[in-house]
Amino acid sequence: MIARRYDNLLTSVARSAINNINSQWSRPFDITTLDPQVLPFLSNMITNLHVSPFYQNEFYYVGFSYFVDPAPQTKASFNHLSNSITTKHADKLYKLFDIVSNWFNSINTPAVQSAEVLAIQ
Repeated sequence: MIARRYDNLLTSVARSAINNINSQWSRPFDITTLDPQVLPFLSNMITNLHVSPFYQNEFYYVGFSYFVDPAPQTKASFNHLSNSITTKHADKLYKLFDIVSNWFNSINTPAVQSAEVLAIQ
């Protein structure tokens, strides 16, 4: 079998894509040329912007939160929420668990019975 060097192939593909991007964006984009009404709109949509060159060599990390992202939840608030749901709807959850477990038992029972019948015959 012929050995293929996919690392070299993917590296050359990535470098050619990067060179194309670098040639198209040789001049930096001046954000101040945007309409003054658009800039506050964008800054409210994209929050918690992080830009750092220290995550991986030869790459810039750019991260942000979108305005519809949920707020991070603490473990205490999650436990309080799950406990309140469990105590409020415990009887419904038990009924649902019984229905689902009975359904699984009904699915598995004929297969077990037919296997026992085949073993007896």
